[in-house]
Amino acid sequence: MEERREGKLYYLGEEVVIESAKVDGKPQDGEQKEVKMQGEEDVEDVWPSEGDYWAGSLDLRRSVTGWCMFLGISLISWKCKKQSRMSKSSMEAENQAMSTASSEVVWLRHLLSELGVAIISPTMLHADNTSVIKIAINPAQHESTKHIEVDYHYIREIVADHLISKFLLFDHRYQFEGGCEIPKEISNLIELELLSLAVNSFSDSLPMEIFKISWLRIIDLIDNNLSGSLPPNMCSILPNIEVLYLANLTNLVLINPHSISNCSKLKILELANNKLTDLIPNSLGYLTHLQFLNLGENNFTSDSSLSFLTSLTNCRNLTVLYLPFNHLNGMLPASMGNLSTFLRKFYANNYKIIGRIPNEVGNLSSLLDLDISGNNFVGLNPTSIGNLRNLQRFNLRNNKLTGFISDHICILQHLGDIYFGQNQLSASLPNCLGNIASLREIHLGSNKLSSIIPPSLGNLHDLVVLELSSNKI
Repeated sequence: MEERREGKLYYLGEEVVIESAKVDGKPQDGEQKEVKMQGEEDVEDVWPSEGDYWAGSLDLRRSVTGWCMFLGISLISWKCKKQSRMSKSSMEAENQAMSTASSEVVWLRHLLSELGVAIISPTMLHADNTSVIKIAINPAQHESTKHIEVDYHYIREIVADHLISKFLLFDHRYQFEGGCEIPKEISNLIELELLSLAVNSFSDSLPMEIFKISWLRIIDLIDNNLSGSLPPNMCSILPNIEVLYLANLTNLVLINPHSISNCSKLKILELANNKLTDLIPNSLGYLTHLQFLNLGENNFTSDSSLSFLTSLTNCRNLTVLYLPFNHLNGMLPASMGNLSTFLRKFYANNYKIIGRIPNEVGNLSSLLDLDISGNNFVGLNPTSIGNLRNLQRFNLRNNKLTGFISDHICILQHLGDIYFGQNQLSASLPNCLGNIASLREIHLGSNKLSSIIPPSLGNLHDLVVLELSSNKI
């Protein structure tokens, strides 16, 4: 029987799914884990490596090294190969795999440099074998490592050269069960740069010892049973912090939400599904390097002008903005049209926002996904929607929009999915919808549409859903 498992990496709003399989309880060759590299201009590389199934080869008892490397979400290099020598321990097998993957990382970094791609930050090599991690970071030798000293010296030297980062990863495949606490001794890893303990069963309170590791750049604690508050002086203790993944915790408290705004290097802030309360602070606008912000599924509030959106116009690199399922009552400000020109995803659904959709939304020319469903918008769709030439998904479901569907929507030649159901739209469907060849789904049910279905819809060869129920067609 085949069991499928998924590991997810969320970064810059994109989701990379890495799947592995087990057959009859034995891992397949080449099971992988992730390594990330980030440089300028949204360059994101994922470099998985694994010394899989120690001594898994029945004939020679050799382990298998497998890795695949991504540029953004594009696979550019991969290999799965039996190791050249037998390993006396799982630690040695992992060490060989890391050494091989590290060589490829160094080569590709040089290649990207030759192609003019600036890679400033070290590559973050994720690993779950604590012995290998300690050897890679600590230059001290002892007898147990003499037989693998070439590999470990190589890894340690490229760590020292800042080509890869110091790391600690325990992902969902190595779950800690039974209410295990995060050990306080973790603070002894004073040079740690990446800490990922996501999707485990860690419980009790957030250990303050984590926030004493001043070199940390990335903290990932998603999906644990942790509670407590972030230290109000966190940003001064962690001056290098760039990424905070703190979603789906049991009881996270922000005693002073404004304190996060002091993390001047922060690029990713993930606080979804924590039942957080209080006003969304306008001081988030001080995070000028912010690229990804997820505050969804909390109990946040705001003033009637949603002024925090105006403050976020200072975040000129913002790419993804998720705000759904909060208690925000007010009107979308015209200033939202001044949000980052790099903004690709904007989710403000299920808010009960009132008023009209501001015409300035058409300034967000890079938008790929716009979801403002489940609100109380009234009036017509603004004609400026036609300026969103890159839009692929448009969700206005469950509002109080009236009038007709403008022909301006037909300008959006990359549009794949339209969700306009449960409104009060009337008149006929625009005949030009049949000219949007990329359309796959059209949801227009529960409106007041009339007339006939345009024959031009027959030109949509990729259309899989046409939902027009509860209309007068």
